[in-house]
Amino acid sequence: MLDIPELDELICQQLSRHDLTQCTRVCKRWHRIVVPHIWRDLSSEDFSEPQQVAFGQFVADDYLQERQHQELQQERHSMDQQLPPQPSRPLAKYGHLVQRLPCPKTLERYFQVHSSRLQELVPDGHHIPSKFVLMEHLYKQCPNFQTELVTIEMPHGQMDLTGLIYEYVLPRTRCLQFPSGYNLISSSTFKWMLSRSSTLEELILSAIIFEKEKAYVQEGSETWRLKRLALRDCLDFTKNTFWPWLWKRCGQVEHLEVDNIDEDVWEQLVESGITCMPNLNKISITRFTSDKKHAEALLSISRRGWKEVRLHCRLESLPPTPTAHLMKHRLTLQRLVLVGYCGVTDSEKAQLLACCPHLYDFTNVHEWDRVDEVPFGFNAHSFIDLDPGTGSLKRWECETSLKVLKVIIKDIPRPDLTMNDIDEAYSGQGRDIQNQVYDRLARFTNLEILSLRVKSMNTAMSSCLEMSLESGLDKLSGLKKLKVLDVSGMKTKIGEPEAQWMTEHWPKLRTIHGSPRRGGEKVAWGWLQKNHPEIELKKPNIGYEF
Repeated sequence: MLDIPELDELICQQLSRHDLTQCTRVCKRWHRIVVPHIWRDLSSEDFSEPQQVAFGQFVADDYLQERQHQELQQERHSMDQQLPPQPSRPLAKYGHLVQRLPCPKTLERYFQVHSSRLQELVPDGHHIPSKFVLMEHLYKQCPNFQTELVTIEMPHGQMDLTGLIYEYVLPRTRCLQFPSGYNLISSSTFKWMLSRSSTLEELILSAIIFEKEKAYVQEGSETWRLKRLALRDCLDFTKNTFWPWLWKRCGQVEHLEVDNIDEDVWEQLVESGITCMPNLNKISITRFTSDKKHAEALLSISRRGWKEVRLHCRLESLPPTPTAHLMKHRLTLQRLVLVGYCGVTDSEKAQLLACCPHLYDFTNVHEWDRVDEVPFGFNAHSFIDLDPGTGSLKRWECETSLKVLKVIIKDIPRPDLTMNDIDEAYSGQGRDIQNQVYDRLARFTNLEILSLRVKSMNTAMSSCLEMSLESGLDKLSGLKKLKVLDVSGMKTKIGEPEAQWMTEHWPKLRTIHGSPRRGGEKVAWGWLQKNHPEIELKKPNIGYEF
């Protein structure tokens, strides 16, 4: 160790907990430097079950030492004898160094200590402490801890665990979540819980809110640090008294997620959002409505301009579409995710890409595309976007800013495939279209992730790019920053020559997603595994094989 805090921090971050423990045994100076790093974060989710049980026994030992000392103090105090010295307990010495603990439900597993082991530790005539008593002891000994996520289900399950959450964890949690399933909660209880959560930055709410008569709640601090608000499956039975209270405390919210809220909640959100959430710059609208007025109204509440928009809902592609509202934020938009039938046509997608100079992520891939759905994606002609006057590609403002592109480019004639349903207007048209698509892709010189994958068994998979050198793949030689390529579900013609070309012209390529089904593709994967083991080859988990 160097006794230079910044360098010591970097060194300790690279070491495992076991290695850090070994470092403490080198000398006193190393011990002083390394010990805080061992205790700082106890929230690791990769603790093995034996390690979790061992930690639970460690806390139990510490608890019993403290209890025995307290009993001895009481005994000597009653006899007017000198009080015993405080034992050197590990948690008393190092507990203040702990900054992170796992969520209560995960921590509960740490205390599944066998009763036989505790029976050996507990003196005769004493009760074996429950896991909740041991958890409370840990919380008391770690006054500076924080928890990343707390999940609360209403009505409550284990009241002992709920009491610990209310008393010790809520004031120190970063994210509070009510899981999906319509939790029934009174507005007064919810207000009291939030008044306890002074460090809260994210609130994920799925609940039926009702008013309890003659309820009293101590409001607590009016200063909230809430940055993200997610409303999922929310119903209001408070006669519109609860939500205005919540909106007024969302002054620092930057990220809003809306999914399946009822009409009353929606109306109040639109009415109050523009004034109560002045810092809003990210929005996600998912499957909650087929009424375009809801999406359009929510897209109009940002005062600073949207940086990130995610639309994952079924909207009709009839005017007016969400595109008109998105165009108003073209100068601030950095990430745009259009999933499913969200009311934006292919030509409008091209229009958005053409006028967003700071866009770094454009995603138009459905994660749960069903087999029986009509394939959506990006029509090849719309993606090419030719200028009708000159016949050349139109300039897109995002050509140098785009780093992530996830699209299904479809409707390309593939006469080489028997399952192809799109006929060529003239011989060679399919290859001409592919060349123009490559010309468009070649302009994204800073691209790092390119996903063209298809996840459903539809015609899109057989009307896609060949990804072969003969079809124009070599036009993408300028994508020097490409790290991830996804061609899952596509009927490509990637062979060994294409694999060699990719490794030569894409020096940063580290991951390829695909589903090699035929001879040439299998040979290409075999060549990559043998000659470039640093490139990770992943098969898609789609649930079917071609």
